[in-house]
Amino acid sequence: MNEQQRLLLVIALSIGIISGWQWLMTRDRPEGEWASAPVAEQVIPIQDAAGAGEPTLNSGSEIAEKGLDAVPNQEVYPEVPRTTHAFSTEVLAGEITNKGLQFTRLNLRKYLERAEDAGEEGVSALPELVSLLAGRGEDSQWQGRLHWQLGSVNQPEFVGTPGENGAIVFKSVNTGPMETVVEVAPRALDYAIDYRVRIHNRGNLAAPASLHMELGVDEAGVESGGFGAAAQGAQALCVLSDDIERQSAGDVEDGPWTAPTESRWAGLDKQYFVLAALGHEESFAGDCAIAGTGTVLTVRQEVGAGTVNPGEVWERVFTLYAGPKRDEQLKAVSEELPEIIDYDFIGIPLGFLARPMVYILNLFQGFTLSWGVAIMLLTLTVKVILFPVTYKSIVSMRKMQLLKPQLDKIKEQWPDDRERQQTEQLKIFKEKGVNPLGGCLPMLLQMPVWVALYRMLWSSVDLYQQPFLWLVDLTAKEPFPLLAIGLGALTFLQQKI
Repeated sequence: MNEQQRLLLVIALSIGIISGWQWLMTRDRPEGEWASAPVAEQVIPIQDAAGAGEPTLNSGSEIAEKGLDAVPNQEVYPEVPRTTHAFSTEVLAGEITNKGLQFTRLNLRKYLERAEDAGEEGVSALPELVSLLAGRGEDSQWQGRLHWQLGSVNQPEFVGTPGENGAIVFKSVNTGPMETVVEVAPRALDYAIDYRVRIHNRGNLAAPASLHMELGVDEAGVESGGFGAAAQGAQALCVLSDDIERQSAGDVEDGPWTAPTESRWAGLDKQYFVLAALGHEESFAGDCAIAGTGTVLTVRQEVGAGTVNPGEVWERVFTLYAGPKRDEQLKAVSEELPEIIDYDFIGIPLGFLARPMVYILNLFQGFTLSWGVAIMLLTLTVKVILFPVTYKSIVSMRKMQLLKPQLDKIKEQWPDDRERQQTEQLKIFKEKGVNPLGGCLPMLLQMPVWVALYRMLWSSVDLYQQPFLWLVDLTAKEPFPLLAIGLGALTFLQQKI
């Protein structure tokens, strides 16, 4: 057989193999096997009003009204229109859409905020409920977006119906033999929304399943503040087994950050408010990634992954926390959630100092009914506790001040002999019982306490939008720096005294 005959034989065998493979794959399959036809091309034959048998598209309103039983058991599915489902509890109010099972409204009912440009034309000066949505503009706002992979279906289509106890139940209509049900249940008293995902594989083939929740916050217009934190800024975090990795919008400008190990849960820390996605099982862990898209900082946490075998039911339970940054509310959902409150300063943990201050601050506010007065009383309390250290520092500095004429005289006697100067100065310090570090060291010991006080006040949601005297908001910038001028004048007076 020459070379040309061998080439013709190879071509004939290839055509035969391809034809045989197509015949095997297109013949009738057993009922319930994997179907992967595109949703847009799937139509259900339904009798129209005139009784004609022409295929028509089943309406989403009919499905929502009659449930999934209205859809015939065929391997074709309707294209579901966008619908939203409202919910309201004592602390949360919002709407969730069937497209991506994401929130299009998510408000905290006990916290108000004023728009920064309030008073301008078209902008209401009245306070509104705090919104935890990401994105700009009504059509692009979202929160808690779910990303799916169910076999060959990337984003299932869902139909939502009311469930028990205020829950909303979403059922898939385009996942073939993978029967998918998602129950979204806001808690009555907690700042939490529970998810229960149930996937039943009714087919004959095993299928991979994975689910990620994406959280986002809009960082447009945020400016950096003092002590390294941004005023009203946010951080995205992935909680690893031995560390909490925090990233700001500037950290991911050049590309997304992916956790090197599995994350136990993930969240967004927005100074006074928190968004977090976490599982209920102790062994819960998954992939975590942080990215910046435009002005939106996002974190995506895997909340479930595995293989669903034929006849098997795959179930995952997880929770979205959306609420204030307060220990008691965070602990009500998970003992781990208070870890999101960052009291650290340049890597030094100061939570053991800051948390007692939070308790004392709330104690003072309880009987003064004023957060401004409570801050002053807390500051005074800290000053009283640190008074022995402060007094020792002042006394030491005063002694050094009294010795200054003698120290100057030593410098005049031995102007070119530094070693002799130091020897004579040490003799005087020893004779007078003065420690040259006695003034600085006590001040350094006080620094962690004052920094902890600052960090506590900076992240205290209790002060958010609280007025005091001429201040509209204790957490906002003072319109005219009256307090700064007063502090400067008082400091000058103290130095004179």
